[in-house]
Amino acid sequence: MSVLERLAGNKNVARGALRQLSLAELEKLATTFDEVWQEKAEEQQALDAAVDEKKKQLAAIRAQLEALGISPEELKPAKRRPGRPRKSSS
Repeated sequence: MSVLERLAGNKNVARGALRQLSLAELEKLATTFDEVWQEKAEEQQALDAAVDEKKKQLAAIRAQLEALGISPEELKPAKRRPGRPRKSSS
C-alpha cells in the first residue's frame, strides 16, 4: 500500500501527516493536487467524448443497416465446423 493510499484511506492519518508540513509546503502540495485533478478531469472528459462519439457512429451504422434491410446477425461470421479429431499416438 502506498503512502498516498494510506493517507487517502484515513482522514486522521492524513491530518497528522499534513500538520508536519509548513504552510508553504502545504500550498505547494495543494497546487500540485489541483494540477493533477485538472489533468484527470480532462482525461475523463476526453474518454467520455470518445465513448459518446463511438456510440453515435454505432447508431449511424445500425441505421444504415436497417435502411438496407440487413440484420446484425447476418454480419456475424458463420460458425466453423469442428475439425477432425487428432489421431491417437498409441
